[in-house]
Amino acid sequence: MRIAEVRTIALGSQGVPPPKGVGSVLVTPRSYLFEPHRDRVPGGPPIETLIVQVVTDDGLTGLGQVGAALGHARYSIDHHLRYCVLGADPWDVEVLWERMFRESMNYGRKGMALEAISAIDIAIWDILGKAAGLPTYKLLGGRTRERIRCYASRLYATEDLAALHAEARAFIDEGFTMVKQRFGYGPREGVAGMRRNVELIRTVREAVGPDVELAADAYMGWTPDYAIRMIRMLEDAGLDLAWVEEPLIPDDHEGYARVKAEVRTPISGGRSEEHTSELQSLAYLVCRL
Repeated sequence: MRIAEVRTIALGSQGVPPPKGVGSVLVTPRSYLFEPHRDRVPGGPPIETLIVQVVTDDGLTGLGQVGAALGHARYSIDHHLRYCVLGADPWDVEVLWERMFRESMNYGRKGMALEAISAIDIAIWDILGKAAGLPTYKLLGGRTRERIRCYASRLYATEDLAALHAEARAFIDEGFTMVKQRFGYGPREGVAGMRRNVELIRTVREAVGPDVELAADAYMGWTPDYAIRMIRMLEDAGLDLAWVEEPLIPDDHEGYARVKAEVRTPISGGRSEEHTSELQSLAYLVCRL
Protein backbone atom coordinates (compact mmCIF):
# COMPACT_ATOMS: atom_id res chain seq x y z
CA MET A 1 0.00 0.00 0.00
CA ARG A 2 1.34 3.39 -1.06
CA ILE A 3 0.09 6.96 -0.81
CA ALA A 4 -1.03 7.91 -4.30
CA GLU A 5 -2.65 11.30 -3.82
CA VAL A 6 -3.05 14.15 -1.34
CA ARG A 7 -5.95 16.52 -1.98
CA THR A 8 -7.15 19.67 -0.27
CA ILE A 9 -10.85 20.52 -0.32
CA ALA A 10 -11.80 24.05 0.65
CA LEU A 11 -15.35 24.64 1.81
CA GLY A 12 -16.94 28.07 2.00
CA SER A 13 -19.40 29.43 4.50
CA GLN A 14 -22.33 27.24 5.40
CA GLY A 15 -24.37 30.31 6.33
CA VAL A 16 -23.89 33.27 8.61
CA PRO A 17 -25.07 32.58 12.18
CA PRO A 18 -27.69 34.97 13.49
CA PRO A 19 -26.27 38.01 15.29
CA LYS A 20 -26.08 37.77 19.07
CA GLY A 21 -26.64 41.02 20.87
CA VAL A 22 -24.78 44.22 20.10
CA GLY A 23 -21.08 44.96 19.88
CA SER A 24 -19.64 41.46 20.05
CA VAL A 25 -16.06 41.66 21.32
CA LEU A 26 -13.17 39.28 21.82
CA VAL A 27 -9.84 39.89 23.43
CA THR A 28 -6.98 38.48 21.30
CA PRO A 29 -3.15 38.56 21.30
CA ARG A 30 -3.21 41.70 19.13
CA SER A 31 -5.63 43.54 21.43
CA TYR A 32 -2.79 44.72 23.68
CA LEU A 33 -1.01 46.58 20.88
CA PHE A 34 -3.52 47.80 18.29
CA GLU A 35 -7.07 47.71 17.05
CA PRO A 36 -7.78 45.28 14.18
CA HIS A 37 -8.23 46.64 10.68
CA ARG A 38 -11.99 46.26 10.45
CA ASP A 39 -12.06 47.22 6.78
CA ARG A 40 -9.56 44.54 5.81
CA VAL A 41 -10.83 42.38 2.97
CA PRO A 42 -9.12 38.99 2.52
CA GLY A 43 -8.12 38.04 -0.98
CA GLY A 44 -10.27 35.42 -2.69
CA PRO A 45 -13.32 33.65 -1.31
CA PRO A 46 -13.13 32.86 2.42
CA ILE A 47 -12.37 29.28 3.46
CA GLU A 48 -14.45 28.16 6.42
CA THR A 49 -13.27 24.53 6.48
CA LEU A 50 -10.24 22.85 4.91
CA ILE A 51 -10.42 19.07 4.48
CA VAL A 52 -7.40 16.99 3.49
CA GLN A 53 -7.83 13.66 1.70
CA VAL A 54 -5.00 11.16 1.53
CA VAL A 55 -5.66 8.37 -0.99
CA THR A 56 -3.75 5.10 -1.33
CA ASP A 57 -3.10 3.10 -4.50
CA ASP A 58 -5.50 0.39 -3.31
CA GLY A 59 -8.40 2.79 -2.86
CA LEU A 60 -8.39 3.69 0.82
CA THR A 61 -9.10 7.34 1.65
CA GLY A 62 -8.23 9.04 4.93
CA LEU A 63 -9.61 12.39 6.03
CA GLY A 64 -7.98 15.15 8.06
CA GLN A 65 -8.85 18.76 8.85
CA VAL A 66 -6.85 21.97 9.23
CA GLY A 67 -7.85 24.01 12.25
CA ALA A 68 -6.37 27.48 11.54
CA ALA A 69 -4.62 29.59 8.88
CA LEU A 70 -6.56 27.64 6.28
CA GLY A 71 -5.44 29.40 3.11
CA HIS A 72 -1.77 29.38 4.09
CA ALA A 73 -1.94 25.73 5.16
CA ARG A 74 -3.62 24.79 1.89
CA TYR A 75 -0.82 26.36 -0.14
CA SER A 76 1.83 24.60 1.95
CA ILE A 77 0.12 21.22 1.54
CA ASP A 78 -0.50 21.59 -2.20
CA HIS A 79 2.95 22.92 -3.08
CA HIS A 80 5.24 21.31 -0.51
CA LEU A 81 4.07 18.86 2.14
CA ARG A 82 2.19 16.51 -0.18
CA TYR A 83 5.48 15.63 -1.89
CA CYS A 84 6.89 14.49 1.45
CA VAL A 85 4.41 11.61 1.61
CA LEU A 86 3.52 10.71 -2.00
CA GLY A 87 4.65 7.20 -2.86
CA ALA A 88 5.32 6.34 0.77
CA ASP A 89 3.96 3.50 2.87
CA PRO A 90 1.34 5.02 5.23
CA TRP A 91 2.35 2.53 7.92
CA ASP A 92 5.59 4.51 8.22
CA VAL A 93 3.53 7.18 9.98
CA GLU A 94 6.23 8.20 12.47
CA VAL A 95 8.82 8.72 9.74
CA LEU A 96 6.35 10.61 7.53
CA TRP A 97 5.48 13.04 10.31
CA GLU A 98 9.16 13.61 11.03
CA ARG A 99 9.92 14.14 7.34
CA MET A 100 7.18 16.77 6.98
CA PHE A 101 8.38 18.50 10.13
CA ARG A 102 12.00 18.58 8.99
CA GLU A 103 11.08 19.63 5.44
CA SER A 104 9.18 22.65 6.80
CA MET A 105 11.65 23.53 9.55
CA ASN A 106 12.90 26.72 7.89
CA TYR A 107 9.39 28.23 7.99
CA GLY A 108 7.57 26.07 10.51
CA ARG A 109 8.07 24.26 13.83
CA LYS A 110 4.68 25.48 15.12
CA GLY A 111 1.62 27.43 14.04
CA MET A 112 0.43 27.11 10.45
CA ALA A 113 3.02 24.52 9.44
CA LEU A 114 1.98 22.21 12.28
CA GLU A 115 -1.67 22.70 11.34
CA ALA A 116 -0.89 21.54 7.80
CA ILE A 117 1.23 18.60 8.96
CA SER A 118 -1.44 17.56 11.45
CA ALA A 119 -4.16 17.42 8.79
CA ILE A 120 -2.11 15.01 6.67
CA ASP A 121 -1.11 13.04 9.76
CA ILE A 122 -4.74 12.63 10.87
CA ALA A 123 -5.68 11.42 7.39
CA ILE A 124 -2.86 8.86 7.43
CA TRP A 125 -4.00 7.52 10.80
CA ASP A 126 -7.50 7.28 9.39
CA ILE A 127 -6.11 5.12 6.58
CA LEU A 128 -4.30 2.88 9.04
CA GLY A 129 -7.51 2.30 11.00
CA LYS A 130 -9.36 1.38 7.82
CA ALA A 131 -6.56 -0.89 6.62
CA ALA A 132 -6.53 -2.71 9.95
CA GLY A 133 -10.31 -2.81 10.23
CA LEU A 134 -10.08 -1.09 13.61
CA PRO A 135 -11.04 2.27 15.10
CA THR A 136 -7.99 4.51 15.35
CA TYR A 137 -8.04 4.54 19.14
CA LYS A 138 -7.25 0.82 19.07
CA LEU A 139 -4.01 1.61 17.26
CA LEU A 140 -3.13 4.11 19.98
CA GLY A 141 -3.43 1.70 22.87
CA GLY A 142 -7.14 1.13 23.27
CA ARG A 143 -10.08 2.78 24.96
CA THR A 144 -9.61 4.12 28.48
CA ARG A 145 -13.19 5.26 29.19
CA GLU A 146 -16.73 4.67 27.97
CA ARG A 147 -17.77 8.31 27.60
CA ILE A 148 -16.14 11.74 27.21
CA ARG A 149 -17.74 14.75 28.83
CA CYS A 150 -18.51 17.62 26.47
CA TYR A 151 -18.96 21.29 27.32
CA ALA A 152 -20.51 24.16 25.35
CA SER A 153 -17.79 26.51 24.17
CA ARG A 154 -19.38 29.42 22.29
CA LEU A 155 -20.57 32.25 24.55
CA TYR A 156 -18.58 35.02 22.89
CA ALA A 157 -18.63 38.33 24.73
CA THR A 158 -21.24 40.92 23.83
CA GLU A 159 -22.45 44.21 25.20
CA ASP A 160 -25.97 42.75 25.19
CA LEU A 161 -25.87 40.85 28.46
CA ALA A 162 -29.46 39.69 28.07
CA ALA A 163 -28.52 37.91 24.83
CA LEU A 164 -25.51 36.32 26.52
CA HIS A 165 -27.69 35.18 29.43
CA ALA A 166 -30.21 33.59 27.04
CA GLU A 167 -27.52 31.78 25.07
CA ALA A 168 -25.94 30.37 28.22
CA ARG A 169 -29.30 29.23 29.58
CA ALA A 170 -30.11 27.52 26.28
CA PHE A 171 -26.99 25.33 26.59
CA ILE A 172 -28.09 24.18 30.05
CA ASP A 173 -31.57 23.42 28.75
CA GLU A 174 -29.91 21.23 26.10
CA GLY A 175 -28.27 19.17 28.87
CA PHE A 176 -24.73 20.56 29.12
CA THR A 177 -23.24 20.43 32.61
CA MET A 178 -20.30 22.72 31.81
CA VAL A 179 -19.80 25.81 29.66
CA LYS A 180 -16.88 28.02 28.63
CA GLN A 181 -17.21 31.68 27.72
CA ARG A 182 -14.90 34.30 26.21
CA PHE A 183 -13.51 37.38 27.91
CA GLY A 184 -14.06 40.55 25.91
CA TYR A 185 -11.56 43.01 27.35
CA GLY A 186 -7.87 43.32 28.11
CA PRO A 187 -5.19 45.80 29.18
CA ARG A 188 -6.14 48.47 26.60
CA GLU A 189 -9.55 48.94 28.25
CA GLY A 190 -8.10 49.35 31.75
CA VAL A 191 -10.22 49.10 34.90
CA ALA A 192 -13.44 49.80 33.00
CA GLY A 193 -12.79 46.73 30.85
CA MET A 194 -12.03 44.65 33.94
CA ARG A 195 -15.45 45.58 35.34
CA ARG A 196 -17.04 44.57 32.04
CA ASN A 197 -15.26 41.20 32.20
CA VAL A 198 -16.72 40.69 35.67
CA GLU A 199 -20.18 41.53 34.30
CA LEU A 200 -19.73 38.96 31.52
CA ILE A 201 -18.77 36.21 33.96
CA ARG A 202 -21.52 37.12 36.42
CA THR A 203 -24.13 37.10 33.64
CA VAL A 204 -23.26 33.55 32.58
CA ARG A 205 -22.98 32.32 36.17
CA GLU A 206 -26.46 33.64 36.93
CA ALA A 207 -27.78 32.00 33.77
CA VAL A 208 -26.32 28.52 34.38
CA GLY A 209 -26.68 28.38 38.16
CA PRO A 210 -24.23 27.37 40.88
CA ASP A 211 -23.95 23.67 40.01
CA VAL A 212 -22.69 24.04 36.42
CA GLU A 213 -18.93 24.32 35.91
CA LEU A 214 -17.88 27.54 34.19
CA ALA A 215 -14.54 28.27 32.53
CA ALA A 216 -13.43 31.35 30.59
CA ASP A 217 -10.96 31.96 27.76
CA ALA A 218 -8.75 35.06 27.40
CA TYR A 219 -7.31 33.85 24.07
CA MET A 220 -3.74 34.96 24.79
CA GLY A 221 -4.81 38.61 25.12
CA TRP A 222 -3.55 39.60 28.58
CA THR A 223 -0.25 40.45 30.27
CA PRO A 224 0.91 38.76 33.49
CA ASP A 225 0.12 41.80 35.66
CA TYR A 226 -3.31 42.23 34.11
CA ALA A 227 -4.11 38.53 34.38
CA ILE A 228 -3.26 38.47 38.09
CA ARG A 229 -5.40 41.55 38.80
CA MET A 230 -8.29 40.32 36.66
CA ILE A 231 -8.41 36.82 38.10
CA ARG A 232 -8.13 38.14 41.66
CA MET A 233 -11.02 40.51 40.95
CA LEU A 234 -13.15 37.55 39.86
CA GLU A 235 -12.10 35.53 42.90
CA ASP A 236 -12.89 38.42 45.26
CA ALA A 237 -16.32 38.73 43.64
CA GLY A 238 -17.02 35.05 44.38
CA LEU A 239 -17.01 34.19 40.68
CA ASP A 240 -14.81 31.11 40.87
CA LEU A 241 -13.96 29.53 37.54
CA ALA A 242 -13.06 25.95 36.65
CA TRP A 243 -10.10 27.49 34.82
CA VAL A 244 -8.92 30.57 32.94
CA GLU A 245 -7.66 29.51 29.52
CA GLU A 246 -4.62 30.99 27.77
CA PRO A 247 -4.39 34.33 29.58
CA LEU A 248 -0.93 34.99 28.03
CA ILE A 249 0.84 34.34 24.75
CA PRO A 250 2.07 30.72 24.78
CA ASP A 251 5.77 31.63 24.73
CA ASP A 252 5.63 33.55 28.03
CA HIS A 253 6.55 30.63 30.27
CA GLU A 254 7.80 32.85 33.10
CA GLY A 255 4.58 34.85 32.95
CA TYR A 256 2.49 31.72 33.25
CA ALA A 257 4.50 30.67 36.30
CA ARG A 258 3.90 34.11 37.88
CA VAL A 259 0.17 34.01 37.28
CA LYS A 260 -0.16 30.45 38.58
CA ALA A 261 1.71 31.38 41.78
CA GLU A 262 -0.45 34.45 42.46
CA VAL A 263 -4.03 33.17 41.98
CA ARG A 264 -6.17 30.28 43.20
CA THR A 265 -7.94 29.69 39.89
CA PRO A 266 -6.46 26.91 37.72
CA ILE A 267 -4.73 28.15 34.55
CA SER A 268 -4.87 26.19 31.31
CA GLY A 269 -2.79 26.65 28.19
CA GLY A 270 -0.79 24.98 25.46
CA ARG A 271 -3.49 24.65 22.79
CA SER A 272 -1.82 27.36 20.73
CA GLU A 273 1.72 26.18 21.41
CA GLU A 274 1.49 23.41 18.78
CA HIS A 275 3.70 20.80 20.37
CA THR A 276 5.63 18.72 17.88
CA SER A 277 3.77 15.46 18.25
CA GLU A 278 1.55 13.63 15.83
CA LEU A 279 -0.37 12.38 18.86
CA GLN A 280 -1.57 15.93 19.47
CA SER A 281 -3.14 15.81 16.04
CA LEU A 282 -5.09 12.74 17.04
CA ALA A 283 -6.02 14.14 20.43
CA TYR A 284 -7.44 17.18 18.65
CA LEU A 285 -9.44 14.91 16.34
CA VAL A 286 -10.76 12.83 19.23
CA CYS A 287 -11.85 15.98 21.08
CA ARG A 288 -13.67 17.23 18.00
CA LEU A 289 -15.48 13.92 17.62
